[in-house]
Amino acid sequence: MMAATSEAILAVGVEDADRVHGGGKRGQFTSTATSRPARGTNAYRSPTILSNGHPPGRRYDQADILEGAPVKRAVVLIALFGVMTAACSSEPAELAGYVRTPAPNSAAISLPDATAGGGEFFLRAPEGGLLLIYFGFTACPDVCPTTMADIRTTLREMGDQADLIELAMVTVDPGRDGDEALAHYVQSFIPTGHALRTEDDAVLSEAALVLGAAYEVNEDEEGVVDVLHTAHTYVIDDRGDLLVTWPFGIETADMASDLRILLGR
Repeated sequence: MMAATSEAILAVGVEDADRVHGGGKRGQFTSTATSRPARGTNAYRSPTILSNGHPPGRRYDQADILEGAPVKRAVVLIALFGVMTAACSSEPAELAGYVRTPAPNSAAISLPDATAGGGEFFLRAPEGGLLLIYFGFTACPDVCPTTMADIRTTLREMGDQADLIELAMVTVDPGRDGDEALAHYVQSFIPTGHALRTEDDAVLSEAALVLGAAYEVNEDEEGVVDVLHTAHTYVIDDRGDLLVTWPFGIETADMASDLRILLGR
């Protein structure tokens, strides 16, 4: 069970999710689930709460909220960007994503890269470039493949500048996403993509918490596995600073525009 405060915040997100459930509207709260399998099977049920709903160009200061929050029990963070509108200041309109201040830094964090034989991959971009980070899992029925496909389209729109941008997907379900399967999944979308996987939950939790991501994996007595995770994409620079966060459903043209702006700075 979540703490009472977590339940109260999450309830707001769930209420909004129920309001648009079934519409599948990109850029709004929604939840999706596969059908419940027969007893004893290992099929997934994936209720994924998504956050968006804000106009672009918002700046968020979440230091007090994120500090000390345990990631696997902080699924409430999934709804943060959709339910918190107070204490926001204007961000220049040219950026379509969300900017957090102060910017979190992930430069010191590394995860094993399944596309590089398990070598450590640090969560920072190559010099002069950008790194896109996404937390998901290979059995995700809709949100993850949609996000990965959108990133692929965006990179194609970037032309030669795409060479300055790397993509890393972090699995939140390493118990079922093996190295080979994860690497194949990621590189089926982005051939140069990095597939990050660790079975050390403390390491995974730290990586997620720094960027403001949340996830939870549970299995019930009937063998049904629930996977919840944030549906954001995080854009990191070569210092490891989080420059902008994209919610699920942002248009690929807006993603490409943000990337061009950030590369030009």
